[in-house]
Amino acid sequence: MKKILLFILFVSWTIIGYCAGDKKPSELSILYLAGNSDWNPDARDLLPEGVFEKGLELRKQAFGDLLRKYFGEVTVIEATDYSPEMSDEYDVTIFDGLPPVLEQQQVQRDVSGQIIKSIPARYLPDDFSAPCITIGSVSSQIGTILGVKHDWFCLCLDAYAHHVETGHPIFHGPFETELTFEQLPTPDEAFYYQALYDEPIPETLPMWRVQTKGYKTEIGFGVGLVSRPWGYTDSPDCEYISSGVCAKSPDAVAIGRHGNFLMWGFIASPQYMTEEAKVVFVNAVAYISRFKEAPLVRKYNENIPTRISAREMKYNSSRASYNDQIKFLNSMKKMQDDLYEQLKVRKAKGEKLHSQEESFFANYKPMEVSLPPFPEHLKQYADPELYAQFGEDEAKYAHYYDSNTPYFYGGGGGRRLVLDEDAKAWQIATNDKRLLDKAITCLENGVETERAWRVLTRYTLCDFATPAEWRKWYDRYQEKMFFTESGGWFFMIDGSRNTPGNDYSVLERRKARQGQETTVQETDAEVVAKLSADNPIIISATGKMKDKNVAEISIQIELYRGFHIYREVSESDPYIPMKVEFQLPDGCSLDGGMNMPAAVPFGKTGTMVYEGEVTLTQGVRCDKLPESIRFTFSYQCCDSHVCLPPQEKEFEVKIK
Repeated sequence: MKKILLFILFVSWTIIGYCAGDKKPSELSILYLAGNSDWNPDARDLLPEGVFEKGLELRKQAFGDLLRKYFGEVTVIEATDYSPEMSDEYDVTIFDGLPPVLEQQQVQRDVSGQIIKSIPARYLPDDFSAPCITIGSVSSQIGTILGVKHDWFCLCLDAYAHHVETGHPIFHGPFETELTFEQLPTPDEAFYYQALYDEPIPETLPMWRVQTKGYKTEIGFGVGLVSRPWGYTDSPDCEYISSGVCAKSPDAVAIGRHGNFLMWGFIASPQYMTEEAKVVFVNAVAYISRFKEAPLVRKYNENIPTRISAREMKYNSSRASYNDQIKFLNSMKKMQDDLYEQLKVRKAKGEKLHSQEESFFANYKPMEVSLPPFPEHLKQYADPELYAQFGEDEAKYAHYYDSNTPYFYGGGGGRRLVLDEDAKAWQIATNDKRLLDKAITCLENGVETERAWRVLTRYTLCDFATPAEWRKWYDRYQEKMFFTESGGWFFMIDGSRNTPGNDYSVLERRKARQGQETTVQETDAEVVAKLSADNPIIISATGKMKDKNVAEISIQIELYRGFHIYREVSESDPYIPMKVEFQLPDGCSLDGGMNMPAAVPFGKTGTMVYEGEVTLTQGVRCDKLPESIRFTFSYQCCDSHVCLPPQEKEFEVKIK
């Protein structure tokens, strides 16, 4: 169906062209905001001196030159000099850097300093409707708070595109090009997602080269962004265009459009784009100029579960999942052992190892492949409420998910699907508009009214007071109704944001009536953060005297099931390794290196991760021990669904 729709879209574009009010490329005005480099800012230590800084200017020049070649008016400015009203004077704005902050990030912490909830910084107003392109991680940084579906699935996009919708208009005009495909191996990480798909993930894929350089082959090169594919196309204001080589699912979104926002997840500037990609990029600029309305659907919870999550929950409750984990650990053990033997031979020959190889060799310990028995594994990974009912009977889990998939609901906050008993009682799927008709009919007849109100409140953005108002709305708009899971599990109307049923501010008014907070303040809440999929890491620290002049700092890390942080990262991987930096007073120094337990291999490149519970210890020697020691702990936390943006936490540990 998606291919048919894209074909129709392509035909329409070909017929309409740039007539009937559309501007020709030479008539378009473009505003480009500079701020990125082609080189990874986190890899400056690996780059020759000045390469990153010089790259900022070269990138700005390259984009300016490319855009001036194809478009009539091009203005290039630093992103820091931008204000949103400037976009009103241009046909397209290209965000290649972060503009000034309009509202600072808001953070809520518990009594121990753990982050409970945060609201990202705001860079654009909520009603920003100017056509724009966002490049790389800027897509998520400016779009998340607006509910744009270009979320931070993973900063791990390399140089090739695959699963390309070749019928899309950006590959056909207004400037002509041809796409050259190569049959290349599917990224290893894609196979981790096999349980979510009906067809086997193929061993190779046809791939289109977008960049002449990528982080996997060029140390220190920049890294692109992919967004979650689940629910991306469940609204008429979105178009999936392409995926790309990354560390996530094979259909992760690398190029896509949501409303007036077109995400170009690839990071390379025209200096490092292929000739084909340069033309496709400028075609994308011309294409987005036609979309001058802000997104209709808003994805305010980037981790919101969609119905496909039921497949994963079913898989996690099966022995197949358990066996696959054992198989994976055995493959990691073999890889680790083989690498050690290779390094051992190289050292015996007198070869010099690079720093990561040397660290791996020095800290190598044979990996123990051991999982708890299947019942304990099931208790850890299955839904706790279901485990209480089904115990070790995996057939009952499978039946539960298969029979209840139509009645799941995921809009209650967090990442968990729950069974909607109201929809199940009526035997109507939660994404079937007959559910609304049934609820309105119940109100009209005065039966099951409590259930009817729950359904209408849960699945719509309407606040009508009477059955007659509900019926009038439903009858008028039912032909234009669609259901969005990524947008909050609501029935919405294909139209404008002013159409009844499309107003997200209804949610805030409901909260206000219930006396709930609608904003997050920087405060020490009188609660304690709990480990969950929405809060997957808790870090704490303690300090004690070891002897008269030595203190021992212990850092306790607890990770939610399925999540990990990176102890060491291979130069060919895009992840951020953990880092502990002490701010020691005069007269103090670190007493030896940090004592760290063995880590687990992640993939085949030498990247090592921590899972579960981990304790790190560091001695500090002082002429006179202070009352407290300060340090910062930075890290990136990931699971199979998300790589969270890098975080940094400050600690002041009292010495007892």
